[in-house]
Amino acid sequence: MTPAEISRLLSAVTLRGANEADIQHAIARALSDAGLAANREVDIGAAWRIDFEIPAVRLGVEVKVKGSTKEVTEQISRYAETGRYDAVLLVTTLRRHRMPATLCGVPILVCHLWGAVL
Repeated sequence: MTPAEISRLLSAVTLRGANEADIQHAIARALSDAGLAANREVDIGAAWRIDFEIPAVRLGVEVKVKGSTKEVTEQISRYAETGRYDAVLLVTTLRRHRMPATLCGVPILVCHLWGAVL
């Protein structure tokens, strides 16, 4: 499965939750149901921790339900510059979270979960 297919998978799943932790749990279940092995809360250096890492496709996944676009872009950029990922996927509930197509030469995908937070 490609990073774009994983993004579509997550956007098609009902990921309802009251907070980021609930959404992360639903994402973990969706990935598992799709047969994708994912590591959670992966330390990637300098006190940085990404929410999910899918080693089979070298994809990092970060979930956000708050934060400014500037803050989120800086965080995603830090993940991209590690060299660990061939792509980074931002899963967010906020319309304002828009990302450039690439950061540090790494493709960035955005999956908006409209109405995911109750």
